[in-house]
Amino acid sequence: MVEVPPSKGKRPRDYVTAYFRRILEEPDFLEGVRKMRAASGTWNVLPSPLNKMEWGDYLKPSNSAAKPWLKGTLLERFREAAESMPDNPEYKRTYGRA
Repeated sequence: MVEVPPSKGKRPRDYVTAYFRRILEEPDFLEGVRKMRAASGTWNVLPSPLNKMEWGDYLKPSNSAAKPWLKGTLLERFREAAESMPDNPEYKRTYGRA
């Protein structure tokens, strides 16, 4: 798989958003994704969604004029998903606040 860095027009948020869009439509999607090792050495990292045949409906073009990456229905779905999840049990221990 070829990685496309931000300097070449891809923004990390595009990948995060693509995964988020896909998971909303296919909740069990991540179960079949083969994790990889990041350049930093971190294991179990999600691969960049570059295959246009598989990811075309979830990725936005890098030259998109759209400014906000979360708005309208997508923003509402994001809020609903976030509210339905439990708090991270490590957050308070790490940052000292809830």
